[in-house]
Amino acid sequence: YDMAKKIIRLLCCLSRRCAADPNISLLLQVIYLENYNVSKAERIIPAAELSQQISAAGWEASGTGNMKLAMNGALTIGTEDGANIEMRQEVGDEWWPFRFGSSADELVKLRQTNTYDPRSIYDGDTAIQKALNALTDRSLAESEEEHQTFQSIFQSLLDGPHADPYFCIKDLRNYYDTQRRVEQLYQQPYAWAELSIHNIAGMGKFSTDNSIQHYCQDIWDVQPCPMDPEILAKVRHDYSEHDRRRVFVESDPST
Repeated sequence: YDMAKKIIRLLCCLSRRCAADPNISLLLQVIYLENYNVSKAERIIPAAELSQQISAAGWEASGTGNMKLAMNGALTIGTEDGANIEMRQEVGDEWWPFRFGSSADELVKLRQTNTYDPRSIYDGDTAIQKALNALTDRSLAESEEEHQTFQSIFQSLLDGPHADPYFCIKDLRNYYDTQRRVEQLYQQPYAWAELSIHNIAGMGKFSTDNSIQHYCQDIWDVQPCPMDPEILAKVRHDYSEHDRRRVFVESDPST
């Protein structure tokens, strides 16, 4: 958690830097959302256009945020980690254009053989040097405390026998190149929309109905109870009316 807090501080400094630059502030904002919860997710997820699922392959337990984002039309830029793999398989490689990063097997081998050297990657790529040097050249830090924080991040990525334990440097160039493809495709709204539709259509496997059905069959070994048709019709009507009111209220600027 110590490193997570340092990264949050870095994000806040990046936000400050972008806001202070007149050439950037109207085009790009960096916002750290505090106390993320379901109510905020209900607004953010439907509006998102790109879902970044960038954990090192094989290193992170799978959540459900990536599924929710894809169900609502966001395209995924992601590694072969967790549910990203199943999502890609359901959507199909043709409609999953932003896959990047090393495989889990490759990273396991590097860790087992202790042959990963992030410093050599840094030394051989001027773009990566420029990005990482921003952590130490005081272009972001406005105090000695901030400088020491960013220096610590820099050292954790490049120095010591266990530098960059999550292989950020290894996948950084591939991530950058994939982000360039994102930029190119985003300038083609019809192509982007086509991919988005195919992603939505491929998410049926991850729906609540499907998940509950599998739990009933494979975990609980229970059968669904017959439902009174009148009660079912009433529940459907009530939920439909609730959704209509919510959409109306949220879209009406006068409320």
